[in-house]
Amino acid sequence: MTKNELKLSVIIFIFLLITSRWANQVEANDNIPIKGAVYAVYRSDGSPKTYIDLSIGRHFTGTLPDDIDSILVSGPDNKFQLNKSDFKYNPMWRSFWCVRSGLPKTGTYIFKVSQGDKKGQTKNTLSIIKKIPLPDTSRFTPARGNTIDCLPPVFSWQLLKNDNPLFYQVEIRDAHRKHVYKTRYVRDMSSVRLPPDILNPHSGYQWRLRVADGEVWGSFNNRSQSRWVPFFTNADLDICTYTYHPPEFVKGSWKVSSLDKQEVGPQKIQEMMHQVLGNNLKKIHSILLIKNGSLVLEEYFGGYHRNLKHSVQSVTKSVTSILLGIAKDRGEKILLNGNLTTYLPEYKDLLFNKPKGQITLEHLLTMTAGFEWNELHAPTDLKHMIWSNDAIKYVLERKLVDPPGKRFHYGTGLSTILGRILKNTTGSNAVNYADKYLFRPLGITDYSWGSVADGSISTGAALYLRPRDMAKLGYLFLNNGTWKGRQIVSNTWVKKSIYPHVKGDLISGTGYGYQWWSGSTRVGDRDIDAFYAAGHGGQMIVQVPSLDTIFVITSEYDDNNAGDFRACSILQNYVIPAVLGHKPVGETPPFQADNYKRITGKYRWPKAKLDLKIFIENGKLYGDTFIFDGKFEMFPVKKDRFMCVSKDVGKFFIDVTEDSKGNIKRLKAIFGFSNLPFQKKRRLFWGI
Repeated sequence: MTKNELKLSVIIFIFLLITSRWANQVEANDNIPIKGAVYAVYRSDGSPKTYIDLSIGRHFTGTLPDDIDSILVSGPDNKFQLNKSDFKYNPMWRSFWCVRSGLPKTGTYIFKVSQGDKKGQTKNTLSIIKKIPLPDTSRFTPARGNTIDCLPPVFSWQLLKNDNPLFYQVEIRDAHRKHVYKTRYVRDMSSVRLPPDILNPHSGYQWRLRVADGEVWGSFNNRSQSRWVPFFTNADLDICTYTYHPPEFVKGSWKVSSLDKQEVGPQKIQEMMHQVLGNNLKKIHSILLIKNGSLVLEEYFGGYHRNLKHSVQSVTKSVTSILLGIAKDRGEKILLNGNLTTYLPEYKDLLFNKPKGQITLEHLLTMTAGFEWNELHAPTDLKHMIWSNDAIKYVLERKLVDPPGKRFHYGTGLSTILGRILKNTTGSNAVNYADKYLFRPLGITDYSWGSVADGSISTGAALYLRPRDMAKLGYLFLNNGTWKGRQIVSNTWVKKSIYPHVKGDLISGTGYGYQWWSGSTRVGDRDIDAFYAAGHGGQMIVQVPSLDTIFVITSEYDDNNAGDFRACSILQNYVIPAVLGHKPVGETPPFQADNYKRITGKYRWPKAKLDLKIFIENGKLYGDTFIFDGKFEMFPVKKDRFMCVSKDVGKFFIDVTEDSKGNIKRLKAIFGFSNLPFQKKRRLFWGI
């Protein structure tokens, strides 16, 4: 088996497919998928222009732009006519665009394209023309001609005054006018920290600000843009120094405080930030810490901002569970021991036999229904369900490999069924029910929730939330289902949700409740219990009751499981020690290669079928596993414990267990709450 094939064996890595655009991407084979937009723009010199954009979807397999035979755009009353010769083409965005002098007229614009017999058509309505203020480049940082000497830099500007909300986007281009980076449009964004790999040393760049009256291309009507502001980078670029600032108070959001007032040690926070800014802890988008009910740390990276929604991946499952608890509290017929035929009468023909007929709601909540489901080791079933004409039917048609209730089988399909049960029981889909009974009571108004191909709400992984709002869900559960004195979901449901109905069946050290995880991690000489909602790639809401602490992290989705382990590493090695006030661990003892040859060899995590190799190279001890990229160095802390440092996930530990003869029996890799058990591979006869 090759390295790339083994990477398929990582846990829950396919959720990147799940976005709110699924339904819009399903096109008939005879059609060309297109989207179009018309909007008014005030250029940097104040001149008004009409911008017309047309993008070609990824499902179009022809060569662009040549294979598009014709483009026709007609405006209100058919007085506005454009054809292909009027457009330029941008290969980066697969888009045709043109600019016309003057302001457009309000009304509906029709876009048509063709390639032989294939055609595509869409429309865009321009509802209002209103001038957006021009940004003041004299308030920009970096200012005109400034030199950047560290990475990743922060770009900032002054917010514009306006009666309605404004959305800001940063664009950067190089000395050859090639665009190298742009953010999304984000409401009230006044600064952004760039990703670490955008700018090269000893180079010249330009940046500008775009301002619009909407956050999504195709939906806004008006926009303005600043002049391009030139800046440069030094030949030598260091890691930018981190200076702590308490989070900004936002009316209607969290109470804010500071690290020192809540007795959170700043040294570990500084160390963590240095690792993130130095790109040693990679792909982190946000880190938030709530202590004693106050937000004390809030940092964003890689172009992210507190007002930008983030995919929470399988945290969606935990939210779906809350909704079922609310429905039960409100008197709906949510019976934990009720079998599926009670909730899904439209699928009774698939549930008539005895094993499937014995599956209960609680089996779905605890992932113990027993269905064969290929999600942990490959994306087969998940992809098929996503694109199925009937997602629920696809799941229910899977064969049972275990009696209901016997064994844990993680699968997004079960969470998708929970969404249908919620709809059948309450008459409302998950989005509408959450909006009325969960989100709005918590003050969560900016969110999105996507669907699978058959139009069903994806109650397993397609929710987008702002990190501050993720923290509200954590605070709700930390306070037994109450928010500002109001009982949103019962304490009984909270306790059942976080109770480990399944213990260590997937990953040692963890428990699984009603779509919520639980576990314990050791920091110093103290065992820390926590419960948490977790999503693929490093999306987590962690509640630590004994420390009155909530930790939120969002990350880029990995094609392996590194993001999940990276988030746990940050929690174990920086966040909890900071809350406990622990000082950094001193120097590790020097490594003596001869003393540790006994640990070298090949190991396997049987349940996940993943291998680990430990070896000595140039007098140093290393490990290598396909869980994440690259080898990691190992340092002895004690005879039976090694501290490991990976460029991919940060710091973690490996504990060693010996038999009575001093031979290695097994290893345990510890990432926060997760303990991955590896057994040593034994040589067969004749040394094979």
